[in-house]
Amino acid sequence: MRLTAPLLSLALLSACSSDPVDPAPGLAACARIAERCHPYEALSLTASDCQRYAHANNGPVCLSREAECLAACPSVADAGATDGALPSSPCASLVSLCHSAATAEVRACHDLGHLGDPAMCSARHDACVAECSPRDAGGSDLY
Repeated sequence: MRLTAPLLSLALLSACSSDPVDPAPGLAACARIAERCHPYEALSLTASDCQRYAHANNGPVCLSREAECLAACPSVADAGATDGALPSSPCASLVSLCHSAATAEVRACHDLGHLGDPAMCSARHDACVAECSPRDAGGSDLY
């Protein structure tokens, strides 16, 4: 009995590790995916899917699909942009600018961008930009 307690203590100590454990595996991958895929979410179904589960902080999915997502959402340098510009389209700008979804109108503009119909996005672009842009002093900012 006297020997059992020290052996049990030794066994318990050896089971513990001093290495930190990542409390949420995959969150760093989700953050990388969300940052890289945001400008592309209206341009590609893969990028849209990647953005959705990255924002949901679905760590295991982010880890398993990180390479695929980053390939679908190249960095500015990898995309060939020389002036720092990201790929642009009327739909992509609505997705990005109207991301806050602060009102039903803003959400409708954001959703229109996700539909990816360039003619529809172009037709509503100016009205949506006005609706989604931060308000002047005295109004409420959407961001």
